[in-house]
Amino acid sequence: CQVLSLRTVYQSAAERDIHMFENILPEEDSIAELLFTSGTTGRPKGVILTYKAVYHILCNTILGIDMAEDDRILLPLPLHHSFALRVLRAALYKGATVILQNGFTFAKEVETNVMHHHCNALAAVPTSYEVMRGQMQDDFERVMKNMRYIEFSAGALSVRQRKEITALLPNTIIHNTWGSSESGGAIFCNVTEIANNPLKIATLGKPLSGVQVKILDPFGNEMKSDARHPGRMALKGDMQMKGYWRQPELTAATLVDGWLLTGDMAYLEDGYIYMLGRADDIIKVAGEKVSPIEVENVAGECPYVKECACIGVDDPDGLLGQIPVLFLTAKNGYSEDKLLKFLSGRMEKYKIPKKYVVLEAIPRNQMQKVDRKELKNIWDNSETLDLMNPVIQNIFARRSIRKFKETSIPAT
Repeated sequence: CQVLSLRTVYQSAAERDIHMFENILPEEDSIAELLFTSGTTGRPKGVILTYKAVYHILCNTILGIDMAEDDRILLPLPLHHSFALRVLRAALYKGATVILQNGFTFAKEVETNVMHHHCNALAAVPTSYEVMRGQMQDDFERVMKNMRYIEFSAGALSVRQRKEITALLPNTIIHNTWGSSESGGAIFCNVTEIANNPLKIATLGKPLSGVQVKILDPFGNEMKSDARHPGRMALKGDMQMKGYWRQPELTAATLVDGWLLTGDMAYLEDGYIYMLGRADDIIKVAGEKVSPIEVENVAGECPYVKECACIGVDDPDGLLGQIPVLFLTAKNGYSEDKLLKFLSGRMEKYKIPKKYVVLEAIPRNQMQKVDRKELKNIWDNSETLDLMNPVIQNIFARRSIRKFKETSIPAT
């Protein structure tokens, strides 16, 4: 087997005056790629993206975050994921520079690349902020202060995170993008603009000019929505998928009259979209719908809660249908009574979780999204589950800090 570099092939062709390659543009509706979903809501599906869709996805990214040619973007994400792919393609198309990094595990590597390559932009997932902040501690502002923008995607920043990061980096534009394998980044939120607006702090953002959004009732009809009357979100635009590979029935159920039906419950207000969560995750408490995202946003601002995630489970008393259960990682001084007191003045009684489970870590998938299936598994097996030893967790966390700071860590 003979292996030649591309440079060698071109040089050989030039020396012999051979035109080995023709620049033939593909048809815009031809299949460009099959992008398989992670399968967190079922078995993986092959998303068919055409050249037209790929092009508009990268254009949406450039427009949505105002990517510039002189940007130097640190990209510490797996390149097989749709978020990383669209950032990479947008940067290459725009002519920006991309610095690849193998994940966020060690914040010292982030600092090294930011400083050495003079990065002024970062693509990240929300939990990576917690990793960097936890390891860098007071050095987070010093390392990140020269960022022109940070785009968070593959999950929503919590209200606490939005307030915190915009206060820490007042000269950095914080973006939070909603997207999917089927649509790419389609709804963009400039968090910096709305961080001090209590009415908009939890918004998903606004669709770009080339993206249409509507809210559907249970019968598939467009509806006027509000916080108490959400519906299923549907999208339309040149960025959407062609269908699912060899799944015609699923394709027909997802692409209806040119619209891409998502599994997300949302509502529209003043041009902004607000997400309640996936339809399957909405908690039905005595006929009332409870958004797990809303519960997480409120509980996440409690000073005794580090991270949290909410799911619905069957009411063990058989009275309410379902009840909200809150899983959390706790800070010093936490008690259930303190958390209940915090929540009681900030949300309706039926939304307040009825059960609380303290974990050493919130389970997440490969892209660091909350793994709600695993949370339900933890709940179902809570009597026999052997949680990780908290002493080991503490040693690991302190080792990570020491790795970044390169100094001794005071005893606790």
